[in-house]
Amino acid sequence: MVTDGPPEVSRRQTLSNGTRVQRAEHTASAPEEESPGRPSLHSLPCPPGEKCPFDRMLRGAIREQLREGAGQDGSADALTGAPTEVGALVDEALWAVSRLMPCDRCRGAEAAVRGLKRLGEVERSLLLAAAAPDAEPSVLKPPTQSRSAAETQNRALRTLRKGGLLSVCNAPVERDAYGFSLPRSRAVRRTFLGQAVVERLEPVLTSGGPIRWTRHRPALLAVVRHPTSELLAEFENALARHRKDYVDICELETRLARVRRANAGAESCDRHLALVDLVLLAIEIAQSGASTNR
Repeated sequence: MVTDGPPEVSRRQTLSNGTRVQRAEHTASAPEEESPGRPSLHSLPCPPGEKCPFDRMLRGAIREQLREGAGQDGSADALTGAPTEVGALVDEALWAVSRLMPCDRCRGAEAAVRGLKRLGEVERSLLLAAAAPDAEPSVLKPPTQSRSAAETQNRALRTLRKGGLLSVCNAPVERDAYGFSLPRSRAVRRTFLGQAVVERLEPVLTSGGPIRWTRHRPALLAVVRHPTSELLAEFENALARHRKDYVDICELETRLARVRRANAGAESCDRHLALVDLVLLAIEIAQSGASTNR
C-alpha cells in the first residue's frame, strides 16, 4: 500500500441519487511522491495484472455489513439513507482507507522481494542511515557540494522507494535566520522489507560486497509476508489510529471555523468517519470468517 501513492486506479461513478463518488480498485500502480509528513509504510502495489485478495475479502465483508444494515435487497445507503448502488458505496469506503492497507505485509511484499536488484554504494548508505519502520523518520539533508551529488541522492532514493525498501516524504520547510527557505530535506525510514534486508545483510551492505538475492529471498519473504489474520489485525489498528487522529483534526477545524465564522465542513468529516466505521465493522466480519476457515 508506500507511498507513497495508494495502489489503486480511480474513476468517477454517478449514483442513482446524483452523487458522484470515486470508484477504486486495488491494482498495481507506480509509487508516487508522498505529501509532507510521515512517510507511509503502505505503498507497495500488488503484482501487475493481479487483483488484491485482501481487497476482495474486504469487499465481501463490507457488502455483508451493508446487507445487515440496509435490508434484504441492500439497496439503501447505510450512511445517508438514500438509495444507492451497493458497489459504489463499497468502492467509496475502500477508497477512503486505501492508503492504510497493509500492502507491505501482503502481495506487494512478495512482488518487492522477487524484484530485489543490485544496490549501489549510495543506495546502501541511504538504506543503512534510514530510521527503522517503528521509529521517527530520519531527516536526510540534501547534499551541498554539487548539483550532481544531489541528483545522485535523489536517484538512489527513487530506486530504494520503487524497490519497496524505503519510504520517503518531504520534511517540514526549514528557514534560515533571515526567513529564507532552505533546500528541502527528505524524511525517510525503512519499510518492513528494508528493515529485514538490513537486519539480515548489514555486514554485506557495509562492506560493499555482492548480494546474491536468490539465497535470501525465501528468508526475507518469510519475515515480511503475514497471514490474513495478522493483516486484518494490523489494518484494524491502523484504522483505529487514523480515526482518532481524524476526529482530533475535525474538532480543531470546527473550533477554527467558529472563530472565523466560516463553514467547518462537518458533513464531510461525518461522512469520512462513517466510511471508516463501516470498514472497521467489515473487518470484524472478515476476522470471524478467517477464524472459521482455519
